[in-house]
Amino acid sequence: MNQMNMPYERSTNPQGFTGMGQPVEQSSNNTEINLIDLWYNLVDFKWVAVAILVVSTVIGLLYSTVATPIYSADVLLQVETKQTGGLAALEDVSGVLAAGGSNVTGELEIIKSRTVVESVAETLGLAQSITPQYFPFIGQWLANRHEEALGLAAPFLGLTGYAWGGEQLKLTQFSVPPEFTDQAFIAVKGEGRSFSLLSPAEESLGQGVIGEPLTFKIGYGIGTITISQFDAHSGMRANVVRRHPLSLHNGLVAPLSAGEVGRNSSMIRVSYESPNPAFAVRFLNELANAYVRQNVERKGQEAEQQLVFLDQQLPSIKEQLRRAEDALNTFVQSKGTIDPTLDTQRILGQDVELETKRVELGLEREKLLQRFQPGHPLIQAIDDQLTQLRSVRGGVASQAQALPEVQQEYLRLRRDVEVNQALYTSLLNGAQQLKVAKAGTVGNVAIVDYAQQPKRPFKPKKGQLLALAMLAGVFLGVLSAQALAMLRSAVRDPSKLEQATGLSVYSIVPLSQQQSAAEKGLRRRSDKVGLLAVAAPNDPSIEALRSFRTGLQFATIDSPNKRVLITGPVPEIGKSFVSANFAAIMAQAGKRVLLIDGDMRKGTLSRYFIQEERGDIKHPGLSDVVAGTVTFDTALVKTELEGLHVLVSGSVPPNPSELLLHPNFIALLEKADIEYDYVIIDSPPVLLVSDASVMGQHCSATFIVARYGASNVRQVSDSQKRLAQAGVRVNGLIFNGFIANRSGYYYGYGYGYGYKNAYGTYGDPVTGQASDKKA
Repeated sequence: MNQMNMPYERSTNPQGFTGMGQPVEQSSNNTEINLIDLWYNLVDFKWVAVAILVVSTVIGLLYSTVATPIYSADVLLQVETKQTGGLAALEDVSGVLAAGGSNVTGELEIIKSRTVVESVAETLGLAQSITPQYFPFIGQWLANRHEEALGLAAPFLGLTGYAWGGEQLKLTQFSVPPEFTDQAFIAVKGEGRSFSLLSPAEESLGQGVIGEPLTFKIGYGIGTITISQFDAHSGMRANVVRRHPLSLHNGLVAPLSAGEVGRNSSMIRVSYESPNPAFAVRFLNELANAYVRQNVERKGQEAEQQLVFLDQQLPSIKEQLRRAEDALNTFVQSKGTIDPTLDTQRILGQDVELETKRVELGLEREKLLQRFQPGHPLIQAIDDQLTQLRSVRGGVASQAQALPEVQQEYLRLRRDVEVNQALYTSLLNGAQQLKVAKAGTVGNVAIVDYAQQPKRPFKPKKGQLLALAMLAGVFLGVLSAQALAMLRSAVRDPSKLEQATGLSVYSIVPLSQQQSAAEKGLRRRSDKVGLLAVAAPNDPSIEALRSFRTGLQFATIDSPNKRVLITGPVPEIGKSFVSANFAAIMAQAGKRVLLIDGDMRKGTLSRYFIQEERGDIKHPGLSDVVAGTVTFDTALVKTELEGLHVLVSGSVPPNPSELLLHPNFIALLEKADIEYDYVIIDSPPVLLVSDASVMGQHCSATFIVARYGASNVRQVSDSQKRLAQAGVRVNGLIFNGFIANRSGYYYGYGYGYGYKNAYGTYGDPVTGQASDKKA
């Protein structure tokens, strides 16, 4: 029965690798190894990544072709930082029509305000709309590509309910109760000049005539519609909508963008995106005109308010001037002619200037209080200036106190006359100028460039879109490859299998380029592929199997029989390649070997030794011998190697697992023990059927084949457990299809010779492309 293995000496080989020289860890760190793993994950799933890239690129190409083209137009505005023209002269009059910097940020908000945008909507008739219904996905794309000069496009597949190109619709008037705004009513083209109107619930509201108003009742209110143009096929449906003011504003502002051109340039560029380039131009130009109009109106209103303010101040200033003149005349008459000294004249000039400024700032503060709270920065700035003036006037007053008393009184009265006279004259002139300016008010904004209709769409930008689609495809392809690799959890480092299972890796079989090339050259899967041990006896894969031969001799040295079971967790890991070539190596060493294909369902060993003529005619084999339909000697296949005989799987029986329990199977093995030195059985996968567990009970050694980049730890571990449940002890592992440069290992010795012989040079033994299924 199955005996304990005698593992290969591993004192200098912590990985337990044999037959390929001592493995030497590469000097690269773990990060480099991880990057290598990521790269080869991508290589393993390259076709998945390529497929995703192709799909993403095709989607991007289709979208750029089908997507509705969007056009962008723009208008350039200038915001003047100071008032010019007729109002500039009023800056001397208490800040009338206050000059100063313009708040561009505020102007940007005004451009997008409901007042301006709704004004444009009313002018262009955007509060109501009528749009044809298009066939889903491709209808609008087809309609956009139809030339209007050709008239109405023929309905596709007779679907007259949709627009296919060439339709002309114009809605003159449409009103509904407020609760029905933003809901799509349906107008259906009838015969001739007739149409019918349906509610959003598609209930009939009445029949109308093109060009005539139709009044209808809906809910608790009344609606009216006038369609002045409805050129379409009979039966075509169109959506009619009355927009709610707020939703209308939001919809129009969404594709609108406005921003300052450069820093502190006072230039504003306003752009609008629309699938209709003509509409984008009309909307922008009307928006610019509406913005300038409201600016002019706002400036005119400011001028009117300031004129009212001046008219209110003039009577009181005039009365103050009269009183000051009377007081001065009375003083002169009582004191006689007064000859002011030079100091008095100098102090008088200073005092008049300061008092004039004080009065002007007071008037400005009073005007601003009509618009702002006392804590506003503009008012606070005036208060600061008044405080400074009081301080300066205090010094002038001290100088005046040094004058004689008569000079002081004269100075005070003369100052009041001159201040009030200057202020009255200034306000009177300002009022006259405001009246003139009001009649010809111009705003502080101007249109520099009107919008022009663009020739090419702004988006989609096919080049950029295609590049982004390809970039997304590359990203998703790489990500998918890594995700699939993680789900598969394929093993590249055989030491991980040792750590997980506690089993020794008896041999690491490198990928054979020659075997891969031979199998790719086969026209049919049933074609004879031949033995690599015969065609290339010095191939690295064969050298590795020779080392396995040495380990096997130790493992079976005290066994009651020389039966060896070679199995694997799942199909397509190369165990048949290992079994066939290992049997050939044993025969080349002078042993008598019987190789049995134990997979009676889908055995493939025959392709290494015989050429099947037809897929439905099988060479007699194991199933036929056990079933008793042919004799053992008749079923045997004698190979070109002396000492190697093969018993292929034979015809497919209805009950392979039960057939292995037949006494004839045990008798066959006992007969083989007498005639052969070794019996090697290539069994079906452990995790798929129970055949391997049955066969393993009659073998002295069992080995599990795992494949680099295909098998995972769980598969091998589960295979080991399933065999153990049947009483089969696994002696070790064979790691097949190994690619050293992918795995982070290289070999210090063992393959520096023997690659050139009668068969030529077979290339680097540790590089090359992975074979599709076998090593």
